[in-house]
Amino acid sequence: MNKISPRISIFLSRHKFINKGHYLFLIGLIFLPSALPISAIFLFTALIISLRSSFREFNLNKINFLLIIVIILMLISNFRYLFSSPAVFVQEDNSSIWIDLFNWIPLFFCYWGFQSYLKTEKNRELVAKALIISSLPVIASCIGQVWFDWYGPFTTLNGLIVWFNKSAIANGITGLFSNPNYAGFWLASIWPFAVFSLSERKKNIFLILNLSLITYFLILTNSRNAILGILFSTILLVGIKVFLIIALFLIIFLISLLSLNNFVGLEEEILNNFIPYRHIKRFTNFAFLSNRIPVRLDVFYRAINFIKLRPIWGWGASIFPIIYLSSGGDIDIQHTHNINLELAFNYGIPVSLLLTYFISNILVRSFKLIFFDKKYNSIINKSWYSSTLIVILYNLTDVTYYDGKFSLLSWILLAGLQSIIKSCENNLICEI
Repeated sequence: MNKISPRISIFLSRHKFINKGHYLFLIGLIFLPSALPISAIFLFTALIISLRSSFREFNLNKINFLLIIVIILMLISNFRYLFSSPAVFVQEDNSSIWIDLFNWIPLFFCYWGFQSYLKTEKNRELVAKALIISSLPVIASCIGQVWFDWYGPFTTLNGLIVWFNKSAIANGITGLFSNPNYAGFWLASIWPFAVFSLSERKKNIFLILNLSLITYFLILTNSRNAILGILFSTILLVGIKVFLIIALFLIIFLISLLSLNNFVGLEEEILNNFIPYRHIKRFTNFAFLSNRIPVRLDVFYRAINFIKLRPIWGWGASIFPIIYLSSGGDIDIQHTHNINLELAFNYGIPVSLLLTYFISNILVRSFKLIFFDKKYNSIINKSWYSSTLIVILYNLTDVTYYDGKFSLLSWILLAGLQSIIKSCENNLICEI
């Protein structure tokens, strides 16, 4: 204990800028992927502290005004649903359309409130490290699932916390998440921060192992979105020239491996002991043209046609599965698989366009700063932008947003980019 106390004192002295709310915020992030209810308690408390202390500093600029307009339009859309939806589509229990608002409006307040904990690069570095720590249970669950046959679900707190660890992993590992796409989303989002942590301490064995395991299990999720996400991240973090060199070596390696398999006839099980061969094989067999693509396009096509019928106010949240099946859809599908279409279907095109503009504005302005202004061109800012971009791209083809841990992470990342923009706006010599 005598040795631990001085270390705690040193840590606290290094981070005097952190207030009580900031500590709660970081603790909440550490529990985010593995224990959402516990995480929510800490994050909610941190949010209340932040909103109380920064309320007078709130600036009703164009971007913040957009979110207020979106809130009003969402509320109007829900009220109209109660009186104008065809009887065949109106559910006996209308609570779902109001519950869906909790996926958005509270998160807007998180975006506003959490910016106070993301003002500086030091703040964002601490968040990155907290997220790396938060991923240790995720990695542990993947290790248990793949190498030790630990299958769940594992529950605690009367079912509030569930680690799924599904036994059927032929389509990709899940770890503690409910499906491979969710696992891929989390690992891909954290991957840039793992690169950042390793860049700070290049010879740290733990960080090398951490990045290696995140990359390995990310590939094992068999999520194309996740793999494409780290490709985009690599380009943003190291530049296109270095990326092309790395890609060239990987292509040569894969061609050599596949050629070796054709000539020697190595068993696929043997190859799987060294690399995720079946997943590489899936890509080389043009998996992008698999049977899932027509289904996804059919969902997009039908969603667009539905939106045309109610372009202004939408149909209401949670109605899509009902209307999709009633229109001839032959599978049980829960959403439109595109966040823009989802918003347009649920709340109308104006809401979708306003939020698209809101996010695009943040992405474009922060991109100019992070990649063209030396003052902001740090590895943590690049990692932050890369992670945010992965989150956005992921939701263009698969709406992972409705999982609370992912929506929280999404708005925290956007809040971090807005904090970078705000720090520039407070600097008179900065132009964006």
